[in-house]
Formats: sequence, structure tokens, C-alpha cells
Amino acid sequence: MIKLPIILTEHKNWQEALHDTVLTRIKLEAHAAGEADFVRPIALIQAESKDKEITVEVVKQHLIENEKIAPERIAIATGSQRELDGINLLDPKCQIEYVITIEALKEGWDCPFAYVFCSVATVHSSRDVEQILGRVLRMPYAKRRKADELNRAYAHVAALSFAEAAKGLHDRLVDMGFEEPEIAAYLEPGQRSFLDDTETPLFTYQTPDPLVLIVSEELNFEEFDATETSSVQVEQQPSGNFAVSVHGTITDALEEKLVAAVPQAQKKQVRELVRTHRQYQARTLTPAERGERLTVPNLCAVVQGELALADKESLLDANGWNLLDHSSELTDAEFAISETAHSFEIDINGNKVVYGLIDEKKQLPLADVHTAWTEGDLVRWLDKQVRQRDVRQEVMLEFVRRSVAYLIGGRGLSLASLNRFKYPLEKALLEKIRKNRAAAAASMYQEVLFGPSAAVQTTFELPTVFSLDTYAPRWPYAGHPYVFRKHFHPLIGELGNKGEEFDCAQVLDTLPQVKYWVRNIERTDNSFGLPTSTDKFYPDFVAQLEDGRILVIEYKGKIYMQIDDSKEKQQIGALWEEKSGGKGLFIMVEKKDAQGRDMRAQLIAKIGEK
Repeated sequence: MIKLPIILTEHKNWQEALHDTVLTRIKLEAHAAGEADFVRPIALIQAESKDKEITVEVVKQHLIENEKIAPERIAIATGSQRELDGINLLDPKCQIEYVITIEALKEGWDCPFAYVFCSVATVHSSRDVEQILGRVLRMPYAKRRKADELNRAYAHVAALSFAEAAKGLHDRLVDMGFEEPEIAAYLEPGQRSFLDDTETPLFTYQTPDPLVLIVSEELNFEEFDATETSSVQVEQQPSGNFAVSVHGTITDALEEKLVAAVPQAQKKQVRELVRTHRQYQARTLTPAERGERLTVPNLCAVVQGELALADKESLLDANGWNLLDHSSELTDAEFAISETAHSFEIDINGNKVVYGLIDEKKQLPLADVHTAWTEGDLVRWLDKQVRQRDVRQEVMLEFVRRSVAYLIGGRGLSLASLNRFKYPLEKALLEKIRKNRAAAAASMYQEVLFGPSAAVQTTFELPTVFSLDTYAPRWPYAGHPYVFRKHFHPLIGELGNKGEEFDCAQVLDTLPQVKYWVRNIERTDNSFGLPTSTDKFYPDFVAQLEDGRILVIEYKGKIYMQIDDSKEKQQIGALWEEKSGGKGLFIMVEKKDAQGRDMRAQLIAKIGEK
């Protein structure tokens, strides 16, 4: 799991970039204090080589003298200075907060605590930038953080325009395997200053304006009209180059005139920068980016007078279950003692030391070796190893006691053998408990949801809410060949660019009755799911209709429509719709149904139901 998006902030000089890097790290550290897991945000700083101005030593001295960073909190990682060797950056006792390097760190170096990337030189197409940027993307403990600020990566660069900086990191993301149409969703411009906490938030979305181009010759404005000329400002730099600032919207005509006005050697680069800038200008904000929330009612059940989500864990928690109502006896298929360890002997053969696997007859028999452990000791040890949050200790202790007693009295296994193989026995007991819980959940599922006294409702009281911050796909749609217009979030998660699910998404995207839709992600905490007797299933798509209703779509190929799994999904989806009071619709879509209708016709017919 990686940190996305990358919040990119440009700066006029390297000192500003470094200063805001320090402030960003401090802000993130404050957020990290509220996390259940230990996280110490680390800033990774790329200095220039020794023949340049902003060397490793210059950066370190600046951090110490101007940012008041203690030297012990800084480490240098270069070919000649290897201050990270032997240091575990994930150790809570480690003090390092800043790592300074020049080129890419050695292959395999990886620290999920690295959150902030700073380049004190102008962003360019160096492969080092790609490799170092990759070091700040991996998520600590491979899961989303409670504070959303800790789900992102941050880059501070010394560049003269956002377009120039974005182009540099854009190239790196493409090289890292991301598709170009998705880059605008991964890279966001950040604010330039963190000086006043009371007036400006730490993380904002700003339009990258103006576009600044650095050219070697002054522009010829003969072809520019009055409006275009007024939007362009030119300032000569001490180096002799010219900084061309372009304000406002750049039209096709202005783009062509800008490209035509610059020296031949810079035309290609200028066109790329202009188009990158225009991509951000033209990008329409999705509903999620506008702050909207897609709220989906969940299927709930009233259990013992309390409303609970109708999923396995919630129903078990609310209704309770007794482990002692289920068998504790481990059969030979569930637990059998077998010697898996290999013993070797080392001996002298002539003048050489040799070793080999011992013949079974020569091995020292251990099965009947008695220890100080009693049957009660074994039971108490196993009880500690297999504890469950939803099983009281006295219940678990009795369950384990019964199991051990059966193994000794019923199956004739010796206490010494059980002691030797207590770890496999622990695993066998955990699996037995898992099966017992699953059986209890399946029974409760039928009783609570479909039994004669079932009290079920589809309600907004315990909803699933999709927002900009709660959508976390593991991989994005490639962005081609179809450009989706109505997806709720800027990223479309886990959707291939061909196949029947892709075709279904296209149809959904073109329906006038659909306000917006979201690709539902399997097995994430913030996805919409419906319970089954054994697990939970996550429908493929959730749509907000123009009339306010919620449409839930599960696509299934014809080959799967008649199997028990699909029948159960259809049953629970129909129950969710029935109990929604007309606010929800559920449909399982086929490429062509029994009536000969294609996907569009099936969806239109479903939406037409009142």
C-alpha cells in the first residue's frame, strides 16, 4: 500500500523548500502522535553533488543553524558517508528525522516512515529523483492511517513554476508504472507557506497560476493580441535568461503563439510545460473533490433491542454466541502428531568433519520424555495462546480443558506428546474455534435476517460513506481507452480497461439517470458490503441516481449466475432493496439476460421501477 496523492509544493529557492520541508515534517509528527501505531515521519533530502553549490554539508549546516535541528537527528547517506548503516529507522528509540543524500539510495533501502521528499535543486528528469521519490511512497504498516495527512506523501522542490515541477514528477510517476491520464489525480499542488496556522490550512488545493517559462531569448509579441499580451509578463534574470509569466487561462491559440515565440531549441520543452499546465487548468473537479459525500444505507438488524450492522461479526457481537455449544473434540484429521523435525549428526570420518541426516532408528526417542508440565499447565498455556475477544476466559478455559481431556482420554495421546507438539495443537484449536464461529454465524445469519421474527431494515443510521478521503484502491484504472465522466472520485479503483465489467461501467457512465457512480473496492473498511452466510460480498458498482435513489450493481457472467454463491448474493441484495423503503435498488447484471436484454436495457428497466 502506498501513500497517495503526492502533495507537491514549489519554491522560489532551496532555502524555502528546506524550511517548508521541516515544517511539514513537524506537522506530520503532531498528527502521528494520535496514531495507534508508532510513526516518526522522516524527511528525505536530495542535495547537489560536490561540484555544485548546495552540497550535503551545506544542507546539513543549514538545518542545524537556520532550522535549529539537532545534529543527532540528521543522517547522511552517500557513497562515502554511510551514517544509516546498522540503524533501524523504525525503532521508536531512533532519533533520526532527516536523511540527506545525493543520488538514489542503495537498492532495497526502504523506510515507510519517509514522508517528505525535498530536492534543493530544480526538478529535472534525473532518474535519481524517481528512485528517491519511491522511497517516500510506501505506507507504514501497509494500512491507512487515522489522520488523512499521513496517507499522503509530500514533495518540496526548488522550481520556478508548478508546471515545471509537475512535469518532472509526472515523468517519474510514469516511469514508476502509473498511467499518464491518472497523474493529475496523484499530484496536487500544495500551498507555498506554512507561516500562519490560524489563517491557512496545512494542505490545500490551489490552481497552478501563473505558468512560468524560462527562455534564453526575449519573446517577440508581434503575433499576440492585446488580451494575450496583457496576460504575459517578462522579467530578465541575472543569468541573462528571461522568465515569462503567463496568467489566466491558456487557449489553444495562445499555446501556439507561445511555442512559436520561443527559440527553436526550447519549443518542445515549452509545449510540454504549457500542456501540463493546461491539464490542471482544464481538469474538472469530481464530486468527491467538491466535498460531496456518497452515503449508502446499510442492511441492519435489530438484535436484543439494538440496531446492528447485518454482518457476521456485528451479529455475533450483538447476539452473543457460546463456544461451549460446539464440539471441542479434535479428530485425527484435525490434529495428528507426526515427527517433522530432522536430526543431523556431525562426526569425524578420517580427517574430515562430515554431517548427514540420522536414520530414524538412531534418533533419540522423545515422545515419552516427561517434563514438569501437568495437564493443567498445558491447558492454561493453550488458553493464553488461543484467546478470542468475543469469548470469555472461563468459557475458553473450559473449551480447551475438554479438548485436551479428549485427546488424552479419548484418543490415547500422551501428555508428553501433547507438550512436545503444543504449537501444532494451538493451530488446530484456533482452526476449530474458527469453524465453530463460522457455524454459529451461518445459523445466526439465517435466523436474524430471514427467520420468522427477523427485524431487518436498510437504514442511513449506520451508513457507508464514500468521500475524497475514504476511497483507497490498491491500483487504479489505466485511464484509457474510455474516459469516464461520472465517477465520484478522481481515481477509478481496480477496474480493468477491457472485459465485461469494464463494459458495464461504460454503460453506467452514459446513463442520463445516473448522477455519479463509484467503483466499489473489495475488502476495505470504507467499501459498501452485504453479508452472506460465510463472509461478505462487495457489489461492483454503487450509483447515486438523479432522483436521489441509490443503485447497487453486481456484474456476473452467465456462467456464474446459477451457482449457489450468486443465488445467495441475489437473495441478500433483494432483501437490502426490499427493506430500503424505495430508496435503494439492487441488480445483478448479465451481458444478456434471459429476456434477451443487453446491459443498458437491464439497467434502464431496473431504474424505471418505482
